[in-house]
Amino acid sequence: MSRCRCSDISNTENKIRKLESACGIMSGYSGVKGRLDAGISQWSGRAEQATVSNKVTSAKGTMTTLGDRMDNASSGITRKINAKLGELRSSLSSMRSEDHNYHEEERRRREAEEAAAALAAKNAIKW
Repeated sequence: MSRCRCSDISNTENKIRKLESACGIMSGYSGVKGRLDAGISQWSGRAEQATVSNKVTSAKGTMTTLGDRMDNASSGITRKINAKLGELRSSLSSMRSEDHNYHEEERRRREAEEAAAALAAKNAIKW
């Protein structure tokens, strides 16, 4: 006989909501990175016009490299979140099926007990 999974289902649904929220935050990061890249290019272009220093190019390269590393880390985190979401959704589907079966078995058991009690009461009246 299966068991009630209502609590497990609720907990898993909460985890899924949190991870979906995290995915939203991570996708927002891409937009921020794009704006930062544009700002860095604009800043370095103006700085290069104002000075003849190699430090501007070096700083732009450093900031771009850092941004790329952050972007790679962000992509890795997003992949892990999506993988975990897939696992949780699969588990949730199994839990819902198991829970449905459990509650269906319980309903049938109660109906059988009620029918047996009704039959016993009917037979007791005949005596």
